[in-house]
Amino acid sequence: MIKEIAFVGTPVTDVKRARAFYEDVLRLRPTTDEPEAKWIEYEIGSGTFAIGSYGDQWKPGVANSGTM
Repeated sequence: MIKEIAFVGTPVTDVKRARAFYEDVLRLRPTTDEPEAKWIEYEIGSGTFAIGSYGDQWKPGVANSGTM
């Protein structure tokens, strides 16, 4: 049984728009912000949620879903 998730990363196509959603709508506050790398992390409880955009290397879609 899973009791905790330490890290989840989600690819986004528009970092500015995604950031506005997570910060303005969900009220999350960034704990790591790397604008050059287009990577932002948020702490949620004891875990970390991240959004990022790396073009074709890591993009949203069914082909990129799964577990590790």
